[in-house]
Amino acid sequence: MAWFIVASQTRDANCLAECLACMLQFDTYPWRQYAAQKPDTVALQQGDKRVTWIQLCQHVTAWRHWLATQPSQAPLVVASQNRVELIYLLLAASESHRTLLITHPQLPDAEKILKHLGAGAILDVDHFDPFERQGATKHAPLAWDENQPLTLTLTSGSTGIPKAVVHSAATHLAAAKGVLSKLPFTADNDWLLSLPLFHISGLAIVWRWLSCGAILTLPEDEVLDALRHVSHASLVPTQLQRFLASGGSHQLQQVLLGGAAIPVDLVQKATQQGIACWCGYGMTEMGSTVMMKPADNKPGVGALLPHRRMQWRDNEIWLAGASLCLGYYREGVIDPVVNQQGWFATKDLAQRADDEWQIIGRKDNMFISGGENVQPESIEAALSSVAGITRVMVLPIDDSDYGQRPIAIVEGHWDRKILEAWVKKYLPGHMRPVDFVAWPTDMEMGIKVPRRIMLEWLKNK
Repeated sequence: MAWFIVASQTRDANCLAECLACMLQFDTYPWRQYAAQKPDTVALQQGDKRVTWIQLCQHVTAWRHWLATQPSQAPLVVASQNRVELIYLLLAASESHRTLLITHPQLPDAEKILKHLGAGAILDVDHFDPFERQGATKHAPLAWDENQPLTLTLTSGSTGIPKAVVHSAATHLAAAKGVLSKLPFTADNDWLLSLPLFHISGLAIVWRWLSCGAILTLPEDEVLDALRHVSHASLVPTQLQRFLASGGSHQLQQVLLGGAAIPVDLVQKATQQGIACWCGYGMTEMGSTVMMKPADNKPGVGALLPHRRMQWRDNEIWLAGASLCLGYYREGVIDPVVNQQGWFATKDLAQRADDEWQIIGRKDNMFISGGENVQPESIEAALSSVAGITRVMVLPIDDSDYGQRPIAIVEGHWDRKILEAWVKKYLPGHMRPVDFVAWPTDMEMGIKVPRRIMLEWLKNK
């Protein structure tokens, strides 16, 4: 499960209409269509470097020729942080009808995970230039088929080996169109690729860019420096916190936050600087965001976006729709994610209050303390309202008397005595953390750290 905030400056009917109008139905690969329509318009930029749509297609062509030399029986696997070559490779994979898995460079148990998936060896593309190949056989792009399996994205996984979620261009585009029905984004805008492509939120940026033929900006060095020169960005709360604190002028119009509960004071600071906020909920299997709403003082996550459908069964969210993934990949087979009723049972628990949905937490995160059911997300949401806290994760630790007790791992500026007094005042006994631990500075796995990884760190601390 993930939480999102969208921060924006202004929205009006004309801007939204322009945004919806720019989302084309594609008869061919989107980048090829834009190259034909506006070949000399900038598509990608990084610092002073500019890549037009026609130049982008030239790079994609070179990578497609190289892909033809690679074994085709297994998904392509690349372990890398964001770089422009990954964009070319992703688009070339689409033109070659190949699936691509981008992983974290320091993915724990990478060999075990790839063996479990039946994926190929990790390709070394960090220092590879397909233009340097001499005499390569030329291969035309295969016919545009938006329903072909294209990307594999590893879920964070509460326990065990992460699953590889399969999306096609069609499911990615449906996810993008749903978000952009709320969030204005036109061909004149530029979105900063500030989140990793090995996470669904990073891939979602790419498909929003492609759906409108806008500009995709890659940070040259620091994300905070690049933020001043783009209209749109996707960030984790700590990044927005640092950006707001840095002051100075900027061109930001929209900021999409995810990966954690959003501290109330962060939203207030954004508002004070002329940034209005939205909130929402999403997941890897649905191509990122599922619900959105204007942020307020209520804990709800907003209305269901277009191209998604929802049922509420025994407090659990069931989802379907055009943005739903094709399934989970393993050893050449795509297993469906839907149940016998044709719905994806998310394991996310929700309740209806004040005419909106509120996300309570996940079934598989709940633990029992002294006979009481404890949903760690509820404690996290409460602690996130404390000034100075930018991120918090609550985990269970074994206790001889209570079975398990909550412990809080906290990031930000906080004082133990103040937090102990706060939880004593505002939380019932079974929800009060028995200890507060500083968030590890070297613990980053993209948008959010998997609970299983953090729990392992806590046990070995």
